Amino acid sequence: MRIALFDDDPAEQALIAQLLERSGFDCSVHTEARALLADARARRFDALVVDWKGHPAAGGAVLGHARAAATRTPTLMMVANGREDDIIAGLSCGADDYLIKPIRPSELIARLQALLRRAYPHETLERYEFDRYRFEPLPCEVVVTTSPDAEPTRIVMTQKEFDLALLLFRNAGRPMSRNHLRELVWGGGADISSRTMDTHVSRLRSKLGLNASSAYRVMPVYGYGYRLDRLEP
Repeated sequence: MRIALFDDDPAEQALIAQLLERSGFDCSVHTEARALLADARARRFDALVVDWKGHPAAGGAVLGHARAAATRTPTLMMVANGREDDIIAGLSCGADDYLIKPIRPSELIARLQALLRRAYPHETLERYEFDRYRFEPLPCEVVVTTSPDAEPTRIVMTQKEFDLALLLFRNAGRPMSRNHLRELVWGGGADISSRTMDTHVSRLRSKLGLNASSAYRVMPVYGYGYRLDRLEP
């Protein structure tokens, strides 16, 4: 699904765009309201993620004009410090939901998915398939097929387990540092211990069978992080 991101903070913009793309969205980044509105008239976006700046030249203009141009496109507004005046103003301009900064990656994806479910009840978000593993974003499940004749097993995941597993599968064969995993799954400012990450990886091994007897195996990279290996049949 196509998501338009409006944010004029380069660091925040890059982090959110990467998070959206890692979660399977096609993200179009804009730093100017005029460019976003022109893009919205030229092609269809499935949702907007808009940084609210509290003045007409930025978030308010995008929320007001983009919704009119894009025909009721669901919009998620990001608000700094949770100021009530900004929240009320943004919702009055047409935002469907809001998120208080600093952004927590799992909350951003969860709220965006909820908006998409309400806006497009008969559509599904993009799925990812890796051999016998199929990732279903809504709900957070991984469907595992052991053989053509066997009934697939549906494994329910927490949002962080799902995000971590998908990140490893999409980067199979590449060592992923702990800092990189922490930033993309828990958020750059998250204070999580190495033990917490190790516990999540251990759960993935158990739930998805990521060991030597499977097609995939998750391995620690000493002093660095983790790597998911695809094993030869």
